Amino acid sequence: MDGVLKAEANIAVSLAVQAI
Repeated sequence: MDGVLKAEANIAVSLAVQAI
């Protein structure tokens, strides 16, 4: 489960960076 959560966090960060 930790791996999935980390992947989700990475995707969220990537989207946030793209939004900037």
